[in-house]
Amino acid sequence: MAASAPSPLPKPSFRSTFEGRDKALVPKSIASLGVTLGTGVAIGYILTTTAPFWWTAPALSLTLLLPPLFRQLKLLSGIEKDPLEQRVVRGRFSARMPKDKSFVVFLIGARVNDPCDLTKLDSFYQWMGKAFDNMDRELEALGPELGYLGGEGYVSMSRTGTLTVQYWESMEKLQAWARGRQYAHNKPWKVLQAKGKDTPRYAFWHEAYQVGADGSYETIYVNCPPLGLANAKGSELFTCQGQMATAAGRTGASDGKDWPDEFDKSQH
Repeated sequence: MAASAPSPLPKPSFRSTFEGRDKALVPKSIASLGVTLGTGVAIGYILTTTAPFWWTAPALSLTLLLPPLFRQLKLLSGIEKDPLEQRVVRGRFSARMPKDKSFVVFLIGARVNDPCDLTKLDSFYQWMGKAFDNMDRELEALGPELGYLGGEGYVSMSRTGTLTVQYWESMEKLQAWARGRQYAHNKPWKVLQAKGKDTPRYAFWHEAYQVGADGSYETIYVNCPPLGLANAKGSELFTCQGQMATAAGRTGASDGKDWPDEFDKSQH
């Protein structure tokens, strides 16, 4: 059954992977809550007992707490608008590439094989993070000529490290960038290959999937800012109505009326 789609929805402008990035997210994901709180208590005690002025510890605490607190107050009062919240598309929508376009989904990640939280953030792991940042900057600057369509960065909830999801025009263009000596991936690739042979401490991996132009994939987002494929350059957004209402419909396997009986079909 051929898939059909309504007219595309208006799509917010492309969102950079650096927009709103929390640079402390990786350290926060590595250090447990106990380690973080314990470190804070220890620093406070040391400052209280050794600092020349009694107000040193409170002043340091306020210096760290007030900026994020003020930002939250500005967001609550409406003085400042969160850029990501302003991109939210209401309701159920799906993202697709044009019918004649295939694309590649590329996953890449890294972690440190170390049971001790306090020793994970060594200099080489930090170097790896900077290398990934440099690659992202290059890809966003040269995206159209390289075939890069966009990406998202994540930190694992299960201690398996970091993950970047990228979208590319083709496997050939992805490999041309990865192997090109003039690009930011080449030098870190060589360093990591050597490091992987020297020690099992540093883990890194990738997976790549070719998605055909036959439409044999589907996506759905509910009250989300465009992310993943929905934020990739060239993708189009559609309301999940008619044939697009169900997962089977979005892949062309049904007419979109195959909702489970316990759902209110009138809402879709």
